[in-house]
Amino acid sequence: AKHLIRFNHIVLPLDAIGMGFFATSGAAFAVDHGASWFAAVLIGMTTAIGGGIIRDVLVREIPMLMRPDDLYAVPALMGATTYAVIDYLGPQWVGLAVGTVLATTLRLAGLAFHWRLPTGPSDLIAGEDS
Repeated sequence: AKHLIRFNHIVLPLDAIGMGFFATSGAAFAVDHGASWFAAVLIGMTTAIGGGIIRDVLVREIPMLMRPDDLYAVPALMGATTYAVIDYLGPQWVGLAVGTVLATTLRLAGLAFHWRLPTGPSDLIAGEDS
């Protein structure tokens, strides 16, 4: 078990970097193909969290998106939104860099400081015993 836990400490920071990159690159791809800014932000966020969902399903875990204890979609949304705003106002590469760094930093800070969003009653959360 301690070896698996050690791998988790390696995988989660790498996942945060990938999530940040995919949030902004998904939004950039959408903008480059004519999507509106709102659609680009949603596509960027979906691109970022989609890989994590597939990973969790393949290893038979509850996806991070569905767990009450991890910031996952919010950093992706912030990174994609930051990209869209900066891309509208300035060069695309600046939006990619700043959005990726922001999303990755928020995710890593959430992991390090155990930041949580409010949740509903615990009896409604899947996977938790009452």
